[in-house]
Parts: sequence; structure tokens; C-alpha cells
Amino acid sequence: MMCSNIIIRRILGFFMAVALLSGACGCTRNNGDIGSIFGIWRLAGLEVDGVEADDYEYNCFWSFQNNIISFVMLDAPEDHTALRRWCTFDKEEGYLTLDLSHHGNGINDYLYSVPAFLRLPQEEAVPLKIVTDTGSKMVLTYTGAEGEVITYTLIKQ
Repeated sequence: MMCSNIIIRRILGFFMAVALLSGACGCTRNNGDIGSIFGIWRLAGLEVDGVEADDYEYNCFWSFQNNIISFVMLDAPEDHTALRRWCTFDKEEGYLTLDLSHHGNGINDYLYSVPAFLRLPQEEAVPLKIVTDTGSKMVLTYTGAEGEVITYTLIKQ
């Protein structure tokens, strides 16, 4: 009788440990839930003052995780090559504020340079107004230094 209680306790202890480890390893969103913005978004439209930007090749994706955005530009999709750029962001009070001031201390600084076609300054706080965020479509606007309004339409992938 005493032996069976010990075996049962060990078996229960083992299953509890497995359950706890499974829960701890099951995180899909590093450092917490960031809501509907989490994931990969395709830049489906880029307009300047309501006119489609002629230098955008419809090859850019924005990936959100934790407080980091990865901008991925597909160079030659048939060759599976891409350029990547990085920045951090904060989302609150109707704005997605990008921190584009990061650098690699002289090593691979280009990884933190914003693609020119996005028309964003390399500054610490670049506010993008959230016009629409349905969870599957997001429209952001940025007003440039000369008053031009840049509209970014993102579609969740």
C-alpha cells in the first residue's frame, strides 16, 4: 500500500512537471502579447499626398514582434533573396511611434537604415498616426517635414 502511494505521487509529480514545462515553452510572442499588430504585414499601398508612390515596388513586408519591427524587402523573389532593416516601436494613444535612431556602432549600420522609399527620417521618435486598425488591415499616415502626408496601407498576411 505504501509503495503504491509513492508511485502515484511520483507519477503525478512527473505529469505536473511536464504540464508546467509545456506551458513555459509554449510562448509564441516573445515578451508578451502585443495584440493584433503581432505578425507579418504586407505594405500593400504607399501614397504621398493621395498619389501612389512611383518608386515603391510592392515588395515590402513589416514584421512585428515584441517591440521590434523588421522591414523585409524582397529583392528577387524567384531567387529567394531579401534585404532586412530593423527598428523598435511603441504603440499607444492612436500612434505607432518608430525609433529609427538605432545603429550598429559602425558595424552593419545599414541594418538600421530605413528604406528610402518609405520617406521616413532617421530619428528617435517618428510618429505614424493609426487611421485604421482592424486586425487584418492597418492604415498609417506620417506628415513629413514639408507637410506632405504619406499613407501606408498594410495588410496582415
